[in-house]
Amino acid sequence: MNKMNELKPCPFCGRSTIYVISYPIIDSFDWSARAKCNSCSAAGEDVQATAKYNVREQYKITHEEAEEKCIIGAIKTWNTRPREDALEAENKQLREALEKIKGISATEPRHIFEAAMKANHIARQALNGDEQLNTRPREDALEAENKLLRNALIRIADSSIPCSDSTDLVATVIFKGIARKVLKGKENDST
Repeated sequence: MNKMNELKPCPFCGRSTIYVISYPIIDSFDWSARAKCNSCSAAGEDVQATAKYNVREQYKITHEEAEEKCIIGAIKTWNTRPREDALEAENKQLREALEKIKGISATEPRHIFEAAMKANHIARQALNGDEQLNTRPREDALEAENKLLRNALIRIADSSIPCSDSTDLVATVIFKGIARKVLKGKENDST
């Protein structure tokens, strides 16, 4: 397996032209490696490892093993993005809630048409809007997507969806309940 395929795109320019350079440190048994973007020159932290020599056991860690350890460490360091990972997880939950609302509204009978259509429209707008975010750097795109999805759920939770009868009111309460449950969970996560 090619380790270079494991590298995430650049968090600054969004391109996938990332490479790892490894090199021995002169006059020592140490190796160093770092990931770098070929497009914008952003670089990850240097990761170092030492080839350990023991006369009785020969090499405990060979130069090749030390270099491999550096490369793996550089890839891990480059791919560590706690903010992006948190946003991806939150966005997934928000998308799932909107999909659930969209799915419920698509299967409801005709007599709750107004409430279902309004909730469905808001959910579809948000879910389709995230396709336009692919041109931004990764973290910016995730933050924009998060805002879009969160705002859609807030609109559903706070909206005055028209209710023509009690069944419409029940559907509205269901949609608002789903949205509020997810949003409340997000408020508790941030405190």
